[in-house]
Amino acid sequence: MGHNVGVEWKLLHRHHPGLRPAGLVDTLKLARNTGVAAPRGLGALLDRFDLRGLVGELVPDGRPHRALWDTVGAAVLLQHLAQDFPEVPTVGKLLEQGEVPVGAEPDEATLF
Repeated sequence: MGHNVGVEWKLLHRHHPGLRPAGLVDTLKLARNTGVAAPRGLGALLDRFDLRGLVGELVPDGRPHRALWDTVGAAVLLQHLAQDFPEVPTVGKLLEQGEVPVGAEPDEATLF
């Protein structure tokens, strides 16, 4: 799980080509597939939902584009987006709405 996870997937795949996760949930794709006109950046989307302050509380010395801040930000965003589902979403439902394909070699055409 991550925000615009295709970027991280490309790096991971380049360094660990044998890695085959069961699925990648992308909060950017999830937001867009649930009807939110989502800007690409995690910070902008957190601002849209007034969640940046919460991320700051959870990661007091963190900042955007650092692993811990981005991870917590994506998790906070995922929790917020999950509230829009009519019932508590299963992992399968999250993958259905926000999955990035895990193919042999990720490329721009399959990620977005």
